[in-house]
Amino acid sequence: MAKEEKNIHAGHRDRLRNKALNSSADNLEEHEILEIMLSFVIPYKDTNPLAHELISVFGSLAGVIDANMEDLVKIDGIGEKTAKYLALQKTFFHAINESKKAAGVIINNTKDAVDYCVKLFDDDAVEKLYLICMNPHNKVIFTKLVSSGDYNKVNIDIKKLTQLALSHNSYRIILCHNHPDGRALPSYEDNKFTRAITMNMYINDVQLVDHIILGKGDYYSYHLSNVMSEYVEEAKKFFDKNN
Repeated sequence: MAKEEKNIHAGHRDRLRNKALNSSADNLEEHEILEIMLSFVIPYKDTNPLAHELISVFGSLAGVIDANMEDLVKIDGIGEKTAKYLALQKTFFHAINESKKAAGVIINNTKDAVDYCVKLFDDDAVEKLYLICMNPHNKVIFTKLVSSGDYNKVNIDIKKLTQLALSHNSYRIILCHNHPDGRALPSYEDNKFTRAITMNMYINDVQLVDHIILGKGDYYSYHLSNVMSEYVEEAKKFFDKNN
């Protein structure tokens, strides 16, 4: 009897997966999408009731994906492994969306850069820093959220940021972060950080073309303010003197 039940569930899963593969997401109910996801981590159980239960508790598919692991494991049938799997989906979906945003984008000037940066931020409650990598033709080849902190605070590892830019064969990069207080003015820490990154990129033959700070309805560009060129000149003099 158990074997027969297992076969019934397997057939249902196959039909549902084929439906997903042969149609768009618009033709699937949210519980069906969640059911398919769960079937890969819970292979020998009917995941339909669990999918319905999760959406009932968290309100929607998005609510399930946004839920904390601590809340997920409170649901009967959700163990630590499944909770981790669901919690990771938010990271995966974000990475996919960021990759799509970058595809084919050309940044030729500050306006292009600001327009692109604005789309990266979905809220202004937390200060975040993005790295935007470009090829020699100014095409965006990689964009990543490299740091996120509490209100008005971001912790940045300059060495790791530099390694990330180099690992993607960046020719030019742009940095962009937001100020949750709304003021698009560089702080002492912003200037210190930008100067240090300029030095690191210069010695690695990567151009830091701008660092953009987004406020509420305003922005600050190190390039337009001519500070970027000052930092580059400073780096050039320092390394030429010591070589």
